[in-house]
Amino acid sequence: MPLDFFTRFAVAMAFLGLGVFILLISITVMLFPFPWSVVDDSFSDLGGIVTGNHAAGFFAVALCLGAVSWMPVVVVYVRELKVNWKACRQISGLIGFIFQFSGRAIAVVVCMFPTQPWHKVHDYIAGAWLGCEIVGLVFIAIEMLRGRMDTTWGIVPFAFIFAGVAFWMPYLLGIWGGIAIPEIASMTLVYAYSMALWARAWQGKAAIGIARTK
Repeated sequence: MPLDFFTRFAVAMAFLGLGVFILLISITVMLFPFPWSVVDDSFSDLGGIVTGNHAAGFFAVALCLGAVSWMPVVVVYVRELKVNWKACRQISGLIGFIFQFSGRAIAVVVCMFPTQPWHKVHDYIAGAWLGCEIVGLVFIAIEMLRGRMDTTWGIVPFAFIFAGVAFWMPYLLGIWGGIAIPEIASMTLVYAYSMALWARAWQGKAAIGIARTK
């Protein structure tokens, strides 16, 4: 199907935002003035507001710009659900994309409460971000499984979640002292699926599950 302007804009923004996010995070790592270990520290430590950390601003801007740029493409899918609502009510899909959108809104809030000096408050908000992304992934997968043409799309998220849990086990068992590795792995897996959805939207296939006809 022909792509409208908003879909093209949303997908382009999502990929552009991802590129900017990776660039700014790379700058953050290079500018971070203290010893940082991917095994012993958390990813959020890079954005701590402490004396001498000139990288903190890059971290906050990276996360904020990234999260905002990943929102419009979610609207593309919600809009498609609305178009097909009378023919097939896809409640699981709607819940899933609402959770995704909420997660990205919460990611912006994470920028307002950096790990230093907010500590536990930051941890709760960051946990809510990851939780919303994962719950959204589950509901989207359920909706995908309702359509025979999207079975693989429905199975892959559960494989990703299983892999993500595997990365948390060494931390829970005390093998790793920090959570940077499981944090980065979890978000990489979640957004790998999101990127696939972005590419799918660009191909004119925003209809999912039982609404997909071709």
